[in-house]
Amino acid sequence: MKPVSLLQIILLAIPLLASTFTAGKPAFPHPKNTRKLTGSFNAASPNSSSHTNLLDPFFQFFPKKNEKISVLSPNKDVTVIDPDYKLAWIFGAAALAIALGYPDKSCLESDVMFCPPTFIPGVLAFVHLWFGAFLADRAARIRCVFTKEHFQMMNAYSDDTLKSTRELAQRDKNYVVGGLNKWKYNDFVNFEFFPSVHLPVLVYFKETGTPKGKWNVGPGKWDSQNNGMVHFFPAFGNSYQLQKEFTKRGCKNVE
Repeated sequence: MKPVSLLQIILLAIPLLASTFTAGKPAFPHPKNTRKLTGSFNAASPNSSSHTNLLDPFFQFFPKKNEKISVLSPNKDVTVIDPDYKLAWIFGAAALAIALGYPDKSCLESDVMFCPPTFIPGVLAFVHLWFGAFLADRAARIRCVFTKEHFQMMNAYSDDTLKSTRELAQRDKNYVVGGLNKWKYNDFVNFEFFPSVHLPVLVYFKETGTPKGKWNVGPGKWDSQNNGMVHFFPAFGNSYQLQKEFTKRGCKNVE
């Protein structure tokens, strides 16, 4: 049997700790002078909560395709999408597999108990691990929210680390084109999940609400149609719930 290296143990532990601690602790301190989404809202699935424990990614590894949206309050105009940690777990598992699969051979021939991977696999494992932790952090901190007229990204925060519920606040300006991270449904030109809604890595949508002069910023540079602003974000929200809400709100998905 190949000895297990200390680095390999760390590679296994960090994704678990990242997804647990970022979900259980406050994502952001209480923001000052910022607009909050107050009052009750619809959770996208029954008994939904912003708090995710260590075992949730295993029991909810694949979202349920026919999961119904539960109306938990009289306010039917706001729906918050459940976080999805599956992509973070996949990258964490890939990091572990790379580290375990390429231990240093010189170490294996000695009596040393802990064997690190060779240099290049070690770098690849670290990159996968870092990106997995980043995705877990995004899933814990950011919520996809559907209001009466807008799709938007909002920050989840709590003043009390012992509370599993969180409040939502408006995010800072979009780092690509500026402006708020909210878009009107009737401005949508298309939306899609890559490579598929069943196992998404990226969520894509295109809208015309952004000023036309900024459509060629970012990924829009490679858009030959030039009929809207292109947006991509990692699939840190339940893809089936996103698809259902996009369709329910009348967002176009055919160019």
